Amino acid sequence: MNVASNIWHCMQYRKEDSLKDTILIDFDGVIRHWRSEVIEQVEAVEAAIDDDFIKCIRSMAPEARLVLVTNATSKLTNDLAKYDLIGKFDFVINSADIGVAKPEPEFFAKSVRLVNRKVADCVFIDDSVENVQSAQEVGIQSLHFKSVIKTLQFIKQHCIMQ
Repeated sequence: MNVASNIWHCMQYRKEDSLKDTILIDFDGVIRHWRSEVIEQVEAVEAAIDDDFIKCIRSMAPEARLVLVTNATSKLTNDLAKYDLIGKFDFVINSADIGVAKPEPEFFAKSVRLVNRKVADCVFIDDSVENVQSAQEVGIQSLHFKSVIKTLQFIKQHCIMQ
């Protein structure tokens, strides 16, 4: 699975220049958390992290804060370390920590509040139509993920000053 499967881009507009400054990404599509009866099988599976994709987002929106938002378990810190993702995000928001998960609209509202942003300043990209629709219900402009190229075009269109 591609790391681009779930992306949030949440933007803070500066009064002077309207630059955006926060990106939230969810790696649920890459790092899966399964029920206890299949954990051993899952741990044997190696996920591929698309570092170039993360670098591209950072390059395209260097002023943005990158935030991981995920429906993970309490083992998230271990998973992030396993995939060398510690330190690649400015914030991490885990449904296990905030008490609500995607696709619940409150997950999106709470995530936006936790990064101290406005819903109107956010963009959400996800491979789940249900999650995209839920984010839209909260007022977040959203894109159903289909490819890295389309995702990067969406980020360029909605998150970068032209």
